[in-house]
Amino acid sequence: MDKYLVIYPSGELRWVELRSNLRLDQLHEIIGCSCVEQVRTVLPGICIVIDESGKIKSPPQLHYELASRLYYGYFIGCDNIVGPAVVMALRPTGPLQELDWFPLNDSELAKLSLYLGVKIPRKK
Repeated sequence: MDKYLVIYPSGELRWVELRSNLRLDQLHEIIGCSCVEQVRTVLPGICIVIDESGKIKSPPQLHYELASRLYYGYFIGCDNIVGPAVVMALRPTGPLQELDWFPLNDSELAKLSLYLGVKIPRKK
């Protein structure tokens, strides 16, 4: 089992355990959706996975300031993040060096904490 950081609209940061062979059904359950979207962040090598249809749900998911600060579109005023976000590292794998999802390492966690100005809880 690997641990991934989830940022909730309330501002809560919580670690969740996901199987090493990460599957979409696990993400659907954590985020509370049926379709996820990977969004690159302003931090190189780090992405967030969010509810692709969070803005059109009835009622819509709430705006999420903390996760939105990680998103390029937020800075230019064209988009924001709503609902829970799972934070992941993007690293090259395989012979074609395709990017895949991984848990954050200590260096990535430090960058995330510094950028957001929040203390990341310890993995338990």
